[in-house]
Amino acid sequence: MNRIARELFTLTSSAADEHRILARGTGADGYVRASDYYYVYRSRADFEKEAFAWDIRRKNGIVFDEVGEPELRRLEPDLSSAFCFAIRLPDHGFSIDPGQLVKGLTARFRKNGGRFLRAKVRSIETLGNVAAALITAPGAWRMTGR
Repeated sequence: MNRIARELFTLTSSAADEHRILARGTGADGYVRASDYYYVYRSRADFEKEAFAWDIRRKNGIVFDEVGEPELRRLEPDLSSAFCFAIRLPDHGFSIDPGQLVKGLTARFRKNGGRFLRAKVRSIETLGNVAAALITAPGAWRMTGR
């Protein structure tokens, strides 16, 4: 479990920044926004029931802070009064329209000569610890730029 948590953190820790970089100049830039990310709870006790999961996050480099009810009301005035505690993960982001974001990225990909192929991946050929080719029914697709 700890290994999986480390790998997930490696995969996702820069996702918001990577999406902003990918969207730059595509016309889809406006669909990616920087934002803090919140986990809201009805009480601090409800948060404490998840202490094990938050400890794993902390050990894997996820930075977060606690937000008490007064600050939560100030930050999110439209949030239901049923929620009195939150955890804030600073410097994240989100897409206001994932469909339009993907359309913009797709258009740029095609404009740059990319094409989409649909095939069942049977295996992944590796070179060391790096994916080198996708083995599909129609044939092998070698990775470029590596």
